[in-house]
Amino acid sequence: MTEREIVGKMGQRRTAILVLCAFGVVIALAGWLAQQIQPWRYANAVSCLVKDKSTQAYRNICDVPINFGYKVDLAKWPETQSFPFETLQPNESSTAWRQVFAHVQTGQKFWYFACKAPHVPGMVQSQSNRSITKVGCRRA
Repeated sequence: MTEREIVGKMGQRRTAILVLCAFGVVIALAGWLAQQIQPWRYANAVSCLVKDKSTQAYRNICDVPINFGYKVDLAKWPETQSFPFETLQPNESSTAWRQVFAHVQTGQKFWYFACKAPHVPGMVQSQSNRSITKVGCRRA
């Protein structure tokens, strides 16, 4: 292999690395831009909820306020509305959901969701298919 061929291969590798780095920067910028344009899509805070087994209360374990929503039987829930919700401050617990859960009949499901305030839980369109709705965060 000649010196010219070696230098040529190094240039090809350098170009490939630069293209991969540029691609990574574009992906990161796209994610950041999406969070700036539609912040409610990134406000999911379900991981902030912990159910206390002794008191049967959901507690906010995050350092930010969250809106905790709950609903029975989503099939009958209008797509344009948010769930009934309550705002939980850090370390605050909620037992109000038990009143809703008491009305669950056979075959119905109990749903809960949490969003970082000021966003609220509700039915939203799927990002991949606008004809599908799912539980998510909405603008307040």
